[in-house]
Amino acid sequence: MDLIPQLQEAGLSTRQARVYVALLRLGGATPAQIAQQAEVKRPTAYEALEDLCARGLATRAVAGRRRVYTAAPPERLLDEAAERQRRLKDLLPDLQALVTTAVGTRPRLIYREGVEGVRQVHEDLLTTRDREYRYFGGSSEMLAAMGEAYLKDYVRRRVAKGIRSLSIRWRSHEVALPCLADGERWLRQARFLDITPGDGLSGLFIYDRRIAITSSSRESYGMVVESEGLSALLRLVWDALWTVARP
Repeated sequence: MDLIPQLQEAGLSTRQARVYVALLRLGGATPAQIAQQAEVKRPTAYEALEDLCARGLATRAVAGRRRVYTAAPPERLLDEAAERQRRLKDLLPDLQALVTTAVGTRPRLIYREGVEGVRQVHEDLLTTRDREYRYFGGSSEMLAAMGEAYLKDYVRRRVAKGIRSLSIRWRSHEVALPCLADGERWLRQARFLDITPGDGLSGLFIYDRRIAITSSSRESYGMVVESEGLSALLRLVWDALWTVARP
C-alpha cells in the first residue's frame, strides 16, 4: 500500500510523509540513513525531520557526534488531528461572525441538486448554534428524498450533538420508522396536521437566521437561504401552525 497519499491527507507534506515512513521502517537512524531510505536529498531529509520534531511526530537524540531521529508512534497522528479539530472548533464562532458581517443585510442563497443536495441541507442543520430547528413537512417525503440508511445515521448524529427537532408533520404521510418517532430519546417534539395534502411536497426547516428547503425525490434538490427577515417571518408562520397542530 502506498502510504504517502494517505499521510498527505492527514496533513503531512510529501517530503514529511516520505521521511516519516522511512523513520517507522528504520527505527532510530541518522539523517543520512533516513535520506537514503526515503529517497530524498540529505538537506531535504534534515528539513523534514525538524518539521516532524516540531509537530511531535519525531524525536531527536545525540549519540556521540551523530544526531539520531526516531519516529513517534503512529497514534500521534490521531492526537494531532484531534488537536487540530479542537482548534478549528474554537475558531468557528469567529469565522461565522466574519460571514455574518460580510453578508450584512443581503440574503444569501445556496442551491444544490440531487440526493447529495438534500443531504447537504441536513449536514448544515447539524451546525445550528441554536441547538434546535423547526421542521414542516412529511415523513414519507423525507425518507424517500434522503434514503433510510442516511436518515438513520443523520438522526443518530443529531441526537449525539444534542440538537432538538420541533416538527409539524402531515399525519397522513407518517411512516413506521422508529428514528422519526416523537419523544426524548430522539430529541424530537412532533405535532401533526390532520389534513391530506398532495404528494411530492417539499420540507421546510428554520434554524438560526436561515431557512432550508428539501424537495421531494421527484425534484431532488436542497436549498438554504440565509436571511434574518425571511427566517423571522417563517418562524412566526410556523409558530402559528404549531398552535393548531395536535400531538
